[in-house]
Amino acid sequence: MAIRKSFKKISAVCALAGLGISAFAVDIKANIRMTGGLFCVDKNEASGDKEYSYFYNEPTKQIDNPGDGLILEVDNGNAGAHLAMWYKSATASNENEWAAYFRRTYVWFKPIDMLKLQVGYVGCDKHFKEKIDEWKVGSPFAVTERDWSKHPAYINCNDVEGWGFGFEVNPIEPLFINAGITPGKQGHVTSENKEDTSCIYGKENDGKQIKIAPYGFGARYYWDKFEFQASFRDGGMSGNDWTWRVARFGAGYTDESTYAFIQPILGFDYNASDQKWEMNGMCFDLYGEYNWNSFKFYAHAPVTIRWGDADTDKNYMEFNFKAEYNTGSHGNLDDVKPYIQLGSNQDDAAWGNTVTRVWLLDKHFKDSFNLTYKAGVDFMISGLEIDIGAKIDQLSEYHKTAYGHSYIVSVPFTLKFKNF
Repeated sequence: MAIRKSFKKISAVCALAGLGISAFAVDIKANIRMTGGLFCVDKNEASGDKEYSYFYNEPTKQIDNPGDGLILEVDNGNAGAHLAMWYKSATASNENEWAAYFRRTYVWFKPIDMLKLQVGYVGCDKHFKEKIDEWKVGSPFAVTERDWSKHPAYINCNDVEGWGFGFEVNPIEPLFINAGITPGKQGHVTSENKEDTSCIYGKENDGKQIKIAPYGFGARYYWDKFEFQASFRDGGMSGNDWTWRVARFGAGYTDESTYAFIQPILGFDYNASDQKWEMNGMCFDLYGEYNWNSFKFYAHAPVTIRWGDADTDKNYMEFNFKAEYNTGSHGNLDDVKPYIQLGSNQDDAAWGNTVTRVWLLDKHFKDSFNLTYKAGVDFMISGLEIDIGAKIDQLSEYHKTAYGHSYIVSVPFTLKFKNF
């Protein structure tokens, strides 16, 4: 099969790379992740029919989140590389045939100790984000437009995401400054009598505007147990239209038992008729986690306020809560942690668009209310981390109408092998 041939080629490349770098002091780390489920039943609202799945894989969940199937990192202290892959079913009829794709792959080096340059995939995700799903950041944009086309569902990286180059500089010990730009095919001259050429800035040329590539920059400052952040990100131009801009400001606190932050996130859209930028929404991204003896509690509750038409551009919020208890080691099992989790924004590849699973903060709150219940256990065995549990998706009246589902019951699992 094609995927076997691909993995053979990848293995050969990795082996040759290993031989080439064996003479140097290099730290090599790997992270391999597999997601799937033992069982899933999906009930149709209209017909009452139930669709059953057994021992299914979920490679499609990797498309729009950082859940890469393979991550390989090489680091000699002054230079390194990051290779990431995700996979999906190569054919709709045979789930045993998977296709693998490279993404989020880059090289980096330090010409001087305080400066780190990155080429390839660029995007800084070191700014505040929750640690339950480990990547979701509150969004200030209209919930109906968070479909990964007009706006991303979640804007994790604070500067830019894509193929380009970036840097991080540490001029003084507590301060880090980063920036990135992704020219690609998104910057070119639109004039009919000019040859297309890559551009990363804007000006008028024969009456046509040179398009702007996505770019952004940010800063982090550490003071004792506090951290302060600020960043700006411009989505650039797509076709002849501006996309979006985001500004983030955050303050966080960390000690032995607590990690918490609040970050207002401002969203800007371009008003083409008035030819100006407008701030149409703000998200208050709230997160906290607390350790108490062997217990650990997590809570994420981003609230988005919109200034558009109240009937169509609604205020909304998301919610995610998790509580776990570390029972220690039991025979060959280490860090056995039973947990419960409930929230509005749990990913599920079994149905529809998950990004609209929010609670509307108006008279339609009841009709939009949905909740995911999950009880499971996370543990280590022989270096492999296993997470398995039972999950029930109680869908809102809106989702029953839009997607035709009454409920979903499943037993998902995640397997991770890593030496990070």
